[in-house]
Amino acid sequence: MKRMINDLRWKLFSAVTDILLVFSLVESLRNGEYIWLFAAIFGIFFKKVPIIIGMYFHVNPIWELLVSAPILLHVLGGTFDLYTNIPWWDILTHFMSSVTVCLFAAYAMIVIDAYFAEVKFTLPVVITFVVMLSLAGGALWEIGEYMSDKILGTHEQKGLDDTMKDLIVDFVGGIIVSFGVSYAIERGGGYEAVKRRVISFENSMDSQIWRNRDKK
Repeated sequence: MKRMINDLRWKLFSAVTDILLVFSLVESLRNGEYIWLFAAIFGIFFKKVPIIIGMYFHVNPIWELLVSAPILLHVLGGTFDLYTNIPWWDILTHFMSSVTVCLFAAYAMIVIDAYFAEVKFTLPVVITFVVMLSLAGGALWEIGEYMSDKILGTHEQKGLDDTMKDLIVDFVGGIIVSFGVSYAIERGGGYEAVKRRVISFENSMDSQIWRNRDKK
């Protein structure tokens, strides 16, 4: 019963985000803002990636939330001028994006380490990579905004202060994730213990998914 309620909550969240993205798409089309129109279309399809992967391998529903949240915030911010009207909207969007990318990177590194004997990571390596990725991802985003302004005539970058603020927020997101991952791993008995549990859990869930597919 509890699992059914949780599944219903995730489906409700997915439906709400779809509705909001479609609403943004229609509003962008009505206003002739084709950049945000394509952003909404991209968001609708990209947020389904965890669901598609989940048809073949176990994917925790929280990944759809983590993927959907920054996309939805960005599209809503651009479509309804929330970036202009709400001063902290840009900070929220950058922070959520940084946290999502860093969490995925940390988990992916642990899974890769667990499955491939020739790959050997340690907790300090994972943490260092996560923090560096937060800065690299933020820098690539700022480059994208700069190119968009120059090529498409948008006004994404508001100046040096705005760019540095965004990079600092991205960095803070990486730092928070690194501390969170470190704490979770230490609470879980250490890096090697967590790695063993991850591979055991993923294998059991993947087997269940494929058994269900075979029954169909």
